[in-house]
Amino acid sequence: MKKTGIIAALLAAILLLPAPARGEGALSFGEDGTFTLLVLSDVEERPSVSPYYGSTLSRLLEEERPDLVVLLGDQFQGDHWSYGRGDPKTRAQDAISGILSPLAAAKIPFVPVLGGGDLASGLSREELLGLYGESTLCLRKDAEAGCLALFPWQGEEACLNLFFFDEAGLSGERGPAGVGAEQVDWFMKQSGEREDSLGDLPPAVSFAHTILPEIYEALTPAKRAGKDTLTGPEGIGYERDSESILLGVMNEAPAIPRENPGLLSAFSQAGNVFLSVSGNNHTNAFLTAVEGVDLLASPSASYTARSDRALRGGWLIRFYEENVEDYELRFVPFAEYENLKNGGWLVYALSTWFILSRDAKAGIFIGILVLCIGLALLLGKKQRNRNPEPGEMPEGPEADWE
Repeated sequence: MKKTGIIAALLAAILLLPAPARGEGALSFGEDGTFTLLVLSDVEERPSVSPYYGSTLSRLLEEERPDLVVLLGDQFQGDHWSYGRGDPKTRAQDAISGILSPLAAAKIPFVPVLGGGDLASGLSREELLGLYGESTLCLRKDAEAGCLALFPWQGEEACLNLFFFDEAGLSGERGPAGVGAEQVDWFMKQSGEREDSLGDLPPAVSFAHTILPEIYEALTPAKRAGKDTLTGPEGIGYERDSESILLGVMNEAPAIPRENPGLLSAFSQAGNVFLSVSGNNHTNAFLTAVEGVDLLASPSASYTARSDRALRGGWLIRFYEENVEDYELRFVPFAEYENLKNGGWLVYALSTWFILSRDAKAGIFIGILVLCIGLALLLGKKQRNRNPEPGEMPEGPEADWE
């Protein structure tokens, strides 16, 4: 595995489909033998998308020119109050339109993965994917198109499969839903059928919003609690700077699915998945490995939700046709592409104030507005009292009227 900057990973799928024959418009490596993918997770935008998201991503896409963008789930937080005003579908459509605007301008194709926050909008999986599918750049038109085949520059057989797994449901008190067991069963069935008919399976990368639960097998249990430990499942402490973290940083305990559907076991049995990419934890950006599969955690790319400015951004992953498992990874922070000139820093500061929740910030803003209106009315009333009507005697000892 090559290591330029930082090294790691790619993709995840809702269903595993047998690699199709190459057709017109199929994804392929470039003439230089490379394919570059940008992963963005947990954008969590509102119906009125942050201007900093659009302008920053536009500059990033213009400079980096990835071949494909994967939106790794929770593109918006569907249970936020802003989505409850008016028709939920219209509000979701507004958010999706704003999120996709930089991609449309750059004419870069994309694949959406659905997280629990997206499903909290009240729209069905089919309705959400239908909204994304209105864009001609969307390579996943419905819930049944969870696998993309990547072909060589010249060749008829796929050399890399990209899989996309949606969340099975909403997050709850016991954690995120993760991938459903029925998706794992389908994966195993299709893998077996393809192997029987075509021989060896092409190498594969998987994308899912929530990290595989086996992540904790890679971490080092802590001897005692402290500032350098994180509390994982069942209250067990783990070292933050575990030697198994090959690249990047782990700032919070990874949130794992409520139930383990056996997806990693399925990957191991298929023997072709070498990388699994996930999001969900907003301040984690690291690479590790479990049972022969690289696990890449992608941080939040949000300007409207909890995030770390140094980590707000995404992973650029470059694959090589000559050996697709020999990939390169580079983290691209949004901060390198922001424009804070001409007062932009003030708007940025106001729009990325993370000390309080968005609901609290909205409440404070409304409170300040009401206070300003009240003060204006009070000052107006006092001004009227100081200017008596004609013929009216003013009060006070300093009045000097003849």
